[in-house]
Amino acid sequence: MIDVAMCLDELLPGAAYGGVLEEDYIIRHQGGNPQAAYKALRWEDARPQPSWVEIEAVWPEVEAKMTADASREARDPLAEIDTLKQRLDTMQRTAR
Repeated sequence: MIDVAMCLDELLPGAAYGGVLEEDYIIRHQGGNPQAAYKALRWEDARPQPSWVEIEAVWPEVEAKMTADASREARDPLAEIDTLKQRLDTMQRTAR
């Protein structure tokens, strides 16, 4: 299943929106349809909301990064902390 939140973060780091994009919620309340969950978001960011086509297009890249991060974290327990610090730095830079 597409991780819509990670795709949004890749396209628009630190994007502001309201709603739930967790996989369990999507399965229980959106019939397992991430596109329906995405359409149900309340967009609060000043930047334009990416289209579903853009979300789908960036997913292979995001999935590859997630796989690489998981592999790296399996080899290095501190790697997860580095990954989180990088994401926080990106969000702080875009919030300015």
